[in-house]
Amino acid sequence: MKTTFLQESLYLLKSKISRVVLVIICLLVAFAGFQAVNTQADSWQAFKITRGMYQSSAEFNQDIQKPYQIQQQSNRFGQVSTTVDNSARYNYENVIHSQNQLHSIEFTRFLFGSLGLVLFPLLTGILGISIATHDFASATYKRKLDNHTWLAVFSGKVLTLFAATAAIYVLAAVLASLLGLILPHFVKLRDLSEYGISLQALNAGDMILTVLVACLIGVVTALIWFSVGLICKRSSIAIVIFLIYQAVIPNLGRTDFKNAIMSLFSRFTNQLVLEPWPYRSISLPLSLGLTAEYVFGALILGYFIFSKKHINSLS
Repeated sequence: MKTTFLQESLYLLKSKISRVVLVIICLLVAFAGFQAVNTQADSWQAFKITRGMYQSSAEFNQDIQKPYQIQQQSNRFGQVSTTVDNSARYNYENVIHSQNQLHSIEFTRFLFGSLGLVLFPLLTGILGISIATHDFASATYKRKLDNHTWLAVFSGKVLTLFAATAAIYVLAAVLASLLGLILPHFVKLRDLSEYGISLQALNAGDMILTVLVACLIGVVTALIWFSVGLICKRSSIAIVIFLIYQAVIPNLGRTDFKNAIMSLFSRFTNQLVLEPWPYRSISLPLSLGLTAEYVFGALILGYFIFSKKHINSLS
């Protein structure tokens, strides 16, 4: 297994896939930075509009000290409408949060909170398919099986996928932290100290938890679609199925894989900028249990369909 892991890792590092993944990571971090800057500008505009709706500053200052409540209602089409009973305080807090998330720790959390449910799993899913299918494309499975058992080949690929996915999230977190050191110097930060309200700042533990949850979702997505790649054998077919499932097929209910990861993700972040599917909230143990069942079920299916006997029968 160690030998096959090193072989797979070396292939991945030398292939075009690694360079493409590196470019995509940089683009995702840059996109999140652009998104964070726009969020800060939009929140400031909304705050100014709300402040201008008050007839006196005293009335506005009185409301901004009061808490607010949010009510959400969804219709039968899954569309959610939101109402806020105190827009002054709500928009004030949005400005503070949007400015804080331009800094290193909070920007890292913003990156994975906004892109960790859709775009990063999209990247890791395609990576899993690529690792599963490249030996079919180059007809090297049979040669590998002459020197190693199918379990060793399979395990080496899975370990490589684990390592590559973890590296994606570590690299993205490092780049986000560095960009978070630069962004505040290029954005005009608004001074709202006159209102005398202090909000609890995000600590490093919250950021790390968000990164870990996003990484978990990326890993399980990669493993499931790695198994689909083994079954399909052709990367183009597996990627088309993956994209259709991700973008076209709706949430199928409480036990659907997408519903499980959506419910899991929502428990650790409230920054769902890209929320692809309406979901039904389920308990944390059920979310974790369903996710584990999907992952192990897919891996077992992929392993037994492409056992050594089947591979050696390929012409």
